Amino acid sequence: TATAYDTTGNTTTDTNTVTIDNAAPPVPVDDTASSGSTLSGTTTGTIGDTLADDGVAFAITEEETGGKPSSRTSLLEQTWDFQVTGGEVVTFYVNAWASGSAEGETFGFSYTSDGGDTWVDMLTVSSTSDLGYQQFVLPPSVDGNVTVRVVDDDRSAGNRVLDTLLVDHMFFLSEPVGQGPAPAAPSLLTAVGGAGMVSLSWSDNASDELGYEVERRLPTGVWSVISALPADTTSFTDLGVVAGTTYEYRVHGYSAGGVSEYSPTSTATVEEVTIALTATGFKQRALQKVQLDWTGSDLVNILRDGAIVASNVSGSSWVDNLDIKGEGTYVYQVCDASSGACSNTATVVF
Repeated sequence: TATAYDTTGNTTTDTNTVTIDNAAPPVPVDDTASSGSTLSGTTTGTIGDTLADDGVAFAITEEETGGKPSSRTSLLEQTWDFQVTGGEVVTFYVNAWASGSAEGETFGFSYTSDGGDTWVDMLTVSSTSDLGYQQFVLPPSVDGNVTVRVVDDDRSAGNRVLDTLLVDHMFFLSEPVGQGPAPAAPSLLTAVGGAGMVSLSWSDNASDELGYEVERRLPTGVWSVISALPADTTSFTDLGVVAGTTYEYRVHGYSAGGVSEYSPTSTATVEEVTIALTATGFKQRALQKVQLDWTGSDLVNILRDGAIVASNVSGSSWVDNLDIKGEGTYVYQVCDASSGACSNTATVVF
């Protein structure tokens, strides 16, 4: 209550009473995985091993594909389901590392909040020892059902070493409403269509953002998030596009104070990529070889019978040294390494 008085001692009656509940402020919430699925690879341990940083890790080991030895590769894919509590700042933390035998193998973590239609990259694990947590700040709009996925990054033909990823502790930290205003909106968004890609750039007008969210739609479609990017980012390349298709884009920032206004939208059309392939079979000392020649791309992945046998091949020709005697039939295709656009198929019969 409050009472007024003057210099002679006269006082007013008390004001009305106001009650303040001095309750404790909201505290951050940790959300751990509730279930998981192994799509490629073999596992040791249980999901309970990911719930605490206690040195007991959940292990996922790559598995080898079938087919001819020269085209086999190693695969790893694991998902976990989370129920994420909403907050102004939502951060994913993971303490994970590869087994000591992994030479240069990396493992990429991504998330989806729409049932798997759009996967957003978060971070890459490359260490071969326990170096502590890596983290990624998500937009504050992420809450509810969230699925985290990890995959091995090297699936090139011939990579048959079976590496292991160890996950000791993994969780989302949701922090309560922050202080201060939302960040300033980005501006001058420009989208430029290329061969199998769209390049975006914008102006960063904020100094306190935690990150940016890129959204895309068909001109008459529904907006969907395609990437969450770190603070101070001013460009992004969208590779998940279809040749000849027109897309519309917008970007906004987010911070502990909330979400910014959207940038102005920008539209771009993806260029068509046409690759023409020819394949010629021949033998040297009775061993099978295939000469491949193509036009329309100078950096391709080469497929034989639907499996990649060579990655990021530059130039316009390549020889597949099968070194097999006798008869055989093989179907080839080359695909642009950046856009994923593929050539016609070419069949060689020995």
